[in-house]
Amino acid sequence: MPRPSLLQLILPPSLKSYMRTVDTRLHELERLTKRLKVRVKNLEDAIDVLISSPHYQKADEIGFNGQILRKQIFQELITRLDFQVILETGTWTGNTTGYMAEVSGLPVFSTEINPRYHAIAQMRLAKFENITLENLDSRQFLEKMAKNPNLTQLTAFFYLDAHWYEDLPLGEEMSRIAENWDRFVIMVDDFQVPDDSGYTYDHYGPGQTLNLDYIESTLRHYHLVPFYPACPATQETGAKRGCVLITKQGELSNQLAHCSLIKQFQTSE
Repeated sequence: MPRPSLLQLILPPSLKSYMRTVDTRLHELERLTKRLKVRVKNLEDAIDVLISSPHYQKADEIGFNGQILRKQIFQELITRLDFQVILETGTWTGNTTGYMAEVSGLPVFSTEINPRYHAIAQMRLAKFENITLENLDSRQFLEKMAKNPNLTQLTAFFYLDAHWYEDLPLGEEMSRIAENWDRFVIMVDDFQVPDDSGYTYDHYGPGQTLNLDYIESTLRHYHLVPFYPACPATQETGAKRGCVLITKQGELSNQLAHCSLIKQFQTSE
């Protein structure tokens, strides 16, 4: 146990309590400031999108964070696996939504909780007849989709990108998918790649990091298998964000094991 400092020994209890309160409030202010900076940055990015691309147009820097290797992974999956529908959480302004719809030709259902981003995405993606946009929380969206047997019976590709600071719905999203779909592959954006620090990922504090530890209990419970990019981050372009692909043990996991651009990660028993 660390020895108390001289200051701790001589300060009266009331002043110690006051200093603890100030310290707590400073930490809270720092946390709120970080959130505000991210919100402002996202708003600036959304405005930039409206200025430079008010209508979606496919380009190398559009979709999947502008990551060429991520796009190649998606294209390989679409080619090798017989997907029939795509569901996305976290539309933002619609870059990845439009890219997936254009490349796959499949029906795409996507949700965005922020009404401003949802409105921007609606405007930018208006030409796509195969895109359906919702303004819902990701969990509500998946619950709504799961009530439609015409969707749950299909082989589905899920793109999960709705995580935001204290609200990390990933575990709940995965549970809803695994409980309602038999055939699916999930891709999670902003996820730590265990053996490649060049890929960046989201970290919001203790117990709030998008990594294997965060989802391991869910993987075990539903017998899910994780895969990661096989190519190093040094060969990636754009934002170089990490990702993980998840499916149930069985036919689809065997098919993923034969994809050249991803590799299976063995969890400890």
